Amino acid sequence: MMRCCNLGVIFYAEFKEKASEEISDPALSQLIRLACDGIWFSEMFQLEPLKREEKNLLLHRILHLLEEG
Repeated sequence: MMRCCNLGVIFYAEFKEKASEEISDPALSQLIRLACDGIWFSEMFQLEPLKREEKNLLLHRILHLLEEG
């Protein structure tokens, strides 16, 4: 279990770093990161996770923001 947690921390740190490097607007970078956090959190704890269609729409919108940013 501890190894899994360590891998999650490493992945998250890399994800955050890459988002900061690839997005010139720091506020947009944080917004996208926090939106992804919310998706993962709701799925992990089964707190009203999004339906497949809702998640697809949201992820497409996030990708669109990334292309603009």
